[in-house]
Amino acid sequence: MAPYKQSLFTLLCLFFSVSLQGPLQPSREDDGYQKPPAVAATSGLVARDRRPVPSLAELGCDVEATGNGDWMEVGHGSDFVMQARVDGNTVYRKYAEHTNPRRRVVKARDVLMAFWKDYSNHAVGSLRHIEYQDMGNKDTLRAIAYVQSNFSPSCSDGWCRVAWNDVAAFDHLKQKSPHASGSNKIPDEFQEFDRLYVSSFDWSDGDDDMDESWFRVNFRSYDE
Repeated sequence: MAPYKQSLFTLLCLFFSVSLQGPLQPSREDDGYQKPPAVAATSGLVARDRRPVPSLAELGCDVEATGNGDWMEVGHGSDFVMQARVDGNTVYRKYAEHTNPRRRVVKARDVLMAFWKDYSNHAVGSLRHIEYQDMGNKDTLRAIAYVQSNFSPSCSDGWCRVAWNDVAAFDHLKQKSPHASGSNKIPDEFQEFDRLYVSSFDWSDGDDDMDESWFRVNFRSYDE
């Protein structure tokens, strides 16, 4: 076979070999599956009026031990109460209740980030996970059910995941789940998180025999 024909034959074989391979399967150990392309990092960091994460004292909040492990109860007068705890690079929240949801004196998101700032032993910007436990929010539960029925997310070992590059399912959660949409605003609102993005959403699989339900938001840094 002539040299140029042999080279052409080799290239064609390589092309068809790559074409027949399925899409690369992401690792479940990687919160973001794939690092966003440079354009995503640029568009995600448009200059805006971000503010520093406040302290609980600056928000006027009080904190009391619950007597249940390291869970703390955070209150703002008679307007707001939540339970939260910190472990490593994760902040956990059990519930957040406003006395009058139509007149919110403080944002639950602000209080949770202030709690992370005051009770974490790490730099504020090292936050990588927010886990909402005892999940009972009907909007989030409906969003999860819709994604599981219509998008076939990756589920195993009692939990499921949708990554940022699963665009349709990821966007549905951002639009329909208040936990997903609120957490997604954090990198745009606070200076300490300006290099972070939401890389994936995880939740407990309702088909599995689990004691409690939860929904987790995972962050990664554009610099990782």
